[in-house]
Amino acid sequence: MKDFNEIRPESITSDNLWQLYLSLTDMERPYIKARLKDDDDQYLYLIGNMTFDIDDEARYTFDDMANMKIPCELNEYLVLHLKRAFCDEVINKELRIRVNTYSCYDVELTAAELLERRGISFPDEADLEKTLFEKDVPVTYIERKPQHKKGRVTRGLRLDHRERAMRFMCYLESSDFLLISDSDCGVPHIGMTIPLPDCAVGCIESSIWFYKHEAEVRTYYPKQVTEICGASEHKGELLRLLNYFNAHVWPDQIYDGPGAKGPQIYLAPRFYMTEDCDVTATTIINYQVWDIIGASEEYIIHYCPQVLSVLAPYVVCVLTGALTADEAIERIENEVLNGTF
Repeated sequence: MKDFNEIRPESITSDNLWQLYLSLTDMERPYIKARLKDDDDQYLYLIGNMTFDIDDEARYTFDDMANMKIPCELNEYLVLHLKRAFCDEVINKELRIRVNTYSCYDVELTAAELLERRGISFPDEADLEKTLFEKDVPVTYIERKPQHKKGRVTRGLRLDHRERAMRFMCYLESSDFLLISDSDCGVPHIGMTIPLPDCAVGCIESSIWFYKHEAEVRTYYPKQVTEICGASEHKGELLRLLNYFNAHVWPDQIYDGPGAKGPQIYLAPRFYMTEDCDVTATTIINYQVWDIIGASEEYIIHYCPQVLSVLAPYVVCVLTGALTADEAIERIENEVLNGTF
């Protein structure tokens, strides 16, 4: 920890309280696990700062044998200023670790026993790895249970958007995709390059932004297609072809949930050309829809890239002038489409 006092305050007489302070300041990752007042479970807390305190005066009890009042309690405290976050709310708490300097039992407690008495423990590596952090502050996200209303089950948002991004990144780590994970103006973002050996352009790229209530999924062709598009004199023909895609291209998705009968259409992209000449298919997925259909991950990494891959030869031929939009549409109808994509 940074900025701690190496000089013991004169008012602190408890050696073990001071040793506890030193051991906590020596932690590389200053976190503890504790269940404090109003907590419904044990949570991970960041130790933000530590101070000492002492009772203003001793407490006395009357001794019948001596027929007089004698001091029985004078407490010294190590005060931990703790912080965690619950969704978007920052929670600051104060934990006072007490030692009664007039109690032989308290004075003999070790630093570890002082923590154990308050139900405090240290997180292990597994605890830290599965915890999300926002500027070093551990973050907990709400997970609502389904609510039953008039015989129906209404599902709430089960995960915060940042935790969704983290879990989706973990889902992708077993793939052979080239991945990046960062933040775009505070919005979690994942970018990936999906290799497709049978694709006319070699690969398809995708970017996902995880907003508060929905994810924006952009699937697009690689740089070489963007360059062809930028130099092309047939952008008008391309726009006509993309308009046809929006009207007739509907990628099937497979969902194994209750009532599902084979491939169905749950999500559909919008095809367009950006100002930078990227040929793109974009889908907005609300998180409630994401949770219900159970096929969103496959839609992002399989169905959308496959759609662009199959359509790539026609897009490139239109951009290079090898085909007109009408000729490309006729070929797509004969060679690709059969009711649905």
